[in-house]
Amino acid sequence: MVTTTLDFWRHQGGYLDYGRHEETSCFPTLDAGTSDRPHLMWPLALYPVTGTAEVVFQYLKDRSPFNETDQRRELLQRLNKIDGIQLPEAKLELRPSFPIRVFTEHSEEICEVLDWFVHTAALDLARRA
Repeated sequence: MVTTTLDFWRHQGGYLDYGRHEETSCFPTLDAGTSDRPHLMWPLALYPVTGTAEVVFQYLKDRSPFNETDQRRELLQRLNKIDGIQLPEAKLELRPSFPIRVFTEHSEEICEVLDWFVHTAALDLARRA
């Protein structure tokens, strides 16, 4: 279920932010900064009405450590191991998507990818501190 995965995200220290357009979107967001310098990032944008989950490489490319192509590629490869996700490497600077049903049907595997994302951001924060 989507809610199970989003609960996992919150337990990892993230929070949920919501868009305010025609379709309410959900952004699992993480602040990998310090109290005086926020460093907001989100790996995905969820669109429940259209039924898509976007991987937001476009925004990650401007946020350490995902400003490194290798880190975005690692995220892509981890997601592509999940049945139903086939993100092309040519889209490492864009916002490719996959069906949100994959997000619900493979929530445990999605949680593993999100766990890696959080740990990668935490290690980067430790290096920057």
